[in-house]
Amino acid sequence: MLDTFTSLSFAAVLLTIGFVFINFVPFLKRLQLPVSIVAGLLGLLFAHISIEFFDLGANARGIFPEKYFLQMQQVPGIFINIVFATLMLGMPKLKFWKSIHLAAPNIVMGHAFAWGQHFVGALLAIFVFSYFYENSQYMAPLIAIGFQGGHGTAAGLSVTFENLNFKEAVDLGLGVATGGVLIGLISGILIFKIVSRKDKQQTQNSKSNDIERHADPREKDIKKNDLKFKKNMVSKFSVQLGFIAIVIFTGWMILKSLVYLESYFFADSKVSLMAYIPLFPMVLISSIILNAIFRKTKLLQFLDRKAIEQIGTISLDFLIVCAVATLDLKVLMDYKLAVGSLLLAGLVWNIGILLLFARFIYPSPWYVYALPDYGGATATTASGLLLADIADPKRRTSSKMAYMFKQPFYEPFMGGGLVTALSLPLIKFWGIWCYLFTTMTALLIVVFCGFLLWRKQQKS
Repeated sequence: MLDTFTSLSFAAVLLTIGFVFINFVPFLKRLQLPVSIVAGLLGLLFAHISIEFFDLGANARGIFPEKYFLQMQQVPGIFINIVFATLMLGMPKLKFWKSIHLAAPNIVMGHAFAWGQHFVGALLAIFVFSYFYENSQYMAPLIAIGFQGGHGTAAGLSVTFENLNFKEAVDLGLGVATGGVLIGLISGILIFKIVSRKDKQQTQNSKSNDIERHADPREKDIKKNDLKFKKNMVSKFSVQLGFIAIVIFTGWMILKSLVYLESYFFADSKVSLMAYIPLFPMVLISSIILNAIFRKTKLLQFLDRKAIEQIGTISLDFLIVCAVATLDLKVLMDYKLAVGSLLLAGLVWNIGILLLFARFIYPSPWYVYALPDYGGATATTASGLLLADIADPKRRTSSKMAYMFKQPFYEPFMGGGLVTALSLPLIKFWGIWCYLFTTMTALLIVVFCGFLLWRKQQKS
C-alpha cells in the first residue's frame, strides 16, 4: 500500500514540475500542450538518467527505484476505469432529436475519421508491417487506439495485448498517442491559421450557446446539493467517488456475466471474444445505464457533474503521466518504422478527410466546426475542446456545443469503446482480411451517410 502511495506521489510531483516548467518556458506555453504530457515526458527523461550519488538499487530506472517504477506501470490500467466511469455519469438529459440535428455533421465526420484510421491501419499491417514484424496483424488498430483512444485506451488494453502475446503493442500505442497529441495540436493550430486567412466569411450566430436549453431543469438545483453535502459534513467528492465505484463494479459484473454467458452457450466454440475484452468499455456502458436509472430516481440530486468531471480529469492526468513516464524506449526504437508509419498514415488520413470533405458537411464557417473533431481524432477529446476555443474564442457559433453533443453517439463505440475493444478479438479469430473488409464496409456506410447529409443541406 505504501509503495502505491509513493508511486502516486512521484506522479504528483512530476505534474507539479511539469506545470511550473510549462509556465517558465514560453514556447511550451504557446503550444498549449497538456501538463500531463509534459510531466510524463519529464518522467521518461528522469527514468533514463543515472544518479551516481544515490544507491537506488541495482534495477533502478533512473531516479525511480524499481518497485515504485513497476507500481507506476500498473496505474494506467486501474485509472482508465475511473476515467470511463466519469464520462457519462451525471450528464444532463439531452433532447434527443435536437442533439442529433445539431451534432449530425460531427457524428458523421467523427466516425469517418475513426473508421478510416482502422482501415488505413489494416492496409499498413497487410502490405507493410507483415514483411518486417511478427504479430503485425495486431498493429492494425494502433492508429485508432493511439489517436482516438489516447494513452488511457492504449494502457487499458495491456491485458488484451498480453493475452495475444504482443505486450510490446502497449508501448507502441502509447508512442502513437503521445505523437498524436503533439502533432494534433500543432497541426490543428497551423491548419486554423492557414484556412481562416483564406476563408473571409464571418462566423454565423450560434444556434444555441446555452447548454441549459438542452438540460434537465433539475440540474439547476446544484447549489442546493452543495448545501446538502455541507449539512451532512461530507465532501461531495467522497460521495461522487462512491457513485463511480458503483459504476465500475456494475461494469465488472456486466463483463463477468458476458464471459459466463459466452462460455455457457458457446462452450464448444473455439472463438472466445469476451476473454479479450477489457473492463473499461463495460464501465462506459455501465455509466450510461446507471446514469439513466439515477435520472429516474431521487439519487439524481446527489450527483454533482462538476465534481465527477474533476475526478475524471485528475485520474486522466495521473494515468497519462505514469503511462508516458514508463514507456519502454527500447521497444519504440525496435519498432520505429511501425510507429513512424502509423503516425504519418494517421495524420495524412485525418488532414485529407478534413480538407476534402469537411467544407461540404459542416455549417459555415466549416473549419470552426471541423477543427474540434480533427483535434479529437488526432489527439484527445480535450484537444478537440482546446481547438474549439482557439477557432471560436468568442463563442459566436455552436461549434463547441455540437462537439460536446456528439460524444454520446461516438464515445461508446469509437476511441475506447466497443469497436476498439472488439477489433483485436476480431483479428485473432477471423483474421486481418476480415478486419480490413469490415472496416472498409463501415467506412463506406459512413461516407454514404455523409452524402445523404450533404444532400439534405443542399435542399435546405
